[in-house]
Amino acid sequence: DTMDYEGEFFATNDDFFEKLFDDPDEIDILYEAMKTLNPEQKKLLKAIYYEGISKIDYAKKEGVSPAAITDRLKKIYKKIKKFF
Repeated sequence: DTMDYEGEFFATNDDFFEKLFDDPDEIDILYEAMKTLNPEQKKLLKAIYYEGISKIDYAKKEGVSPAAITDRLKKIYKKIKKFF
């Protein structure tokens, strides 16, 4: 399942991010929220949502459990949701 934003395809199954891309007024807020993420958090989001890498594959690459990746994503979502 992918979504298209300005000609770029993003691999996502997450309603939160999908809804953000549906509302052009919230794109600027999303960009500001993304600026608050550290480089590792940005790398994780890029891998999962832009490159379409699965949580399991990313976890293997990082040498951690899939649950650890899920926890990292939850922290990122929480941080971003503060802007909305």
